[in-house]
This record gives sequence, structure tokens and C-alpha cells, in this order.
Amino acid sequence: MGFLREDFLLKSGVTFGFIAQSKLLGGSTPQTPRALAFRWDAYRQLLIYW
Repeated sequence: MGFLREDFLLKSGVTFGFIAQSKLLGGSTPQTPRALAFRWDAYRQLLIYW
């Protein structure tokens, strides 16, 4: 059970980091959401195969 919580916290932290990063870089650019989604997929795959 503790592992699941850590996994959730890690993913939440990654998501929050991406949102904060996109805001810092000017999140109004149309490419940002796509880049975020791509990076999120890459991270998710990393976490799955880790």
C-alpha cells in the first residue's frame, strides 16, 4: 500500500512540475500542452518499466 502512495505522489510531483514549468515558459503557447503530454507519456513509460 505504501508503494502505491509513493507512486501516486511521484506522478503528482511530475505533473505539478510540468504545469509549473509550462507556466514559467509562458503556457499560452499552443505547443506547450502537446509537449507536456508527450513528456508525461515518456515519464509514465519510464515509471512502468522502472
